[in-house]
Amino acid sequence: MSRSTFVRYFGTKEDVVLFVFDPVGDVIAGAIDAEQADQDDWGRVRNALESAVTYLVRDVPNLATILGLVDQTPAPCARLREKQTVW
Repeated sequence: MSRSTFVRYFGTKEDVVLFVFDPVGDVIAGAIDAEQADQDDWGRVRNALESAVTYLVRDVPNLATILGLVDQTPAPCARLREKQTVW
């Protein structure tokens, strides 16, 4: 793969590390949209977050490695916080 192709998909080094989190916002939004109207707000939030956790823990060793790197490195940590703000 050429450098220009790689940079087209991943604009920064942080995005390479954090790509696994890209769909999480959509998972949360989809779970909230799919919930029943008779459920209270807290129930909807709980179910949406459970959906996100289920999505993330499908590969626990990989997730643990990524989170360890994020925890030890300021730039990916800040970028993950930006992603969470967008969610």
